[in-house]
Amino acid sequence: MSGDLSFLPDFTFFASKRLFDRDPQVTGDNYGARNLRLWQVILVWILAIDLLITAILTV
Repeated sequence: MSGDLSFLPDFTFFASKRLFDRDPQVTGDNYGARNLRLWQVILVWILAIDLLITAILTV
């Protein structure tokens, strides 16, 4: 894979502000809903890393 991926940490930081901040258009977007979205992303990330490590170790 070629290319410079050094922008990814910055993009992830700024995208997290947009993804997990309060949406003023949604009245039910409270702290619990934002926290749930954050934990869903964390869980998917953990499962993806687990799958990647398992695939690497079985080859």
